[in-house]
Amino acid sequence: MTAPVEIQRGDGPIVLGLPHTGTYVPEDIRANLNDRGRELADTDWHIHTLYDGLLDGATTVRATFHRYVIDANRDPAGVSLYPGQNTTTLVPLTDFDGENIWDVAPTEDDIADRAKQFHAPYHAALWAELERVRAKHGVAILYDCHSIRSHIPFLFDGTLPDFNIGTNIGTTCDHTIETLTADICSQAEGYTAALNGRFKGGW
Repeated sequence: MTAPVEIQRGDGPIVLGLPHTGTYVPEDIRANLNDRGRELADTDWHIHTLYDGLLDGATTVRATFHRYVIDANRDPAGVSLYPGQNTTTLVPLTDFDGENIWDVAPTEDDIADRAKQFHAPYHAALWAELERVRAKHGVAILYDCHSIRSHIPFLFDGTLPDFNIGTNIGTTCDHTIETLTADICSQAEGYTAALNGRFKGGW
């Protein structure tokens, strides 16, 4: 069985979380997906490769399992990140286009088991690395790395900006950092940016 988490330790204060680049699906779960689900279309393709070596000294914590197994970026209690909006759940029943991905949908017991096997180990590893670098530097900075198609009518109208900065409405970082990041992205020639727009950050 593939380990649920891959960790590459660095010496700096930054930890990169990668909850959606994994493609591992255990065979017993894959057998219950339909043909559409087996395409694993909603993967954050190649994001771990994009960030590899980009920041000297950064630590990376990567979920190896696919979000269709269980979504590491969702509250394990099943609370929606985006109340009143179309979204995918802790264990998605549809893809980003609202199409069913299962021949045999997971039961509540299945979901609870996956939470223990996959979701909890990822977040335990993430927390442990944050504690490690904070003990060394006095501060730990978590940057959650994502990507998504820019046009998905089931999830949002129109086209997403190029940069989607999420700070959970200012609760996950100092306002100065939030403002500087948004300013830098907004000034990038030829690109568009949004702060806490359609995607404001995960669990």
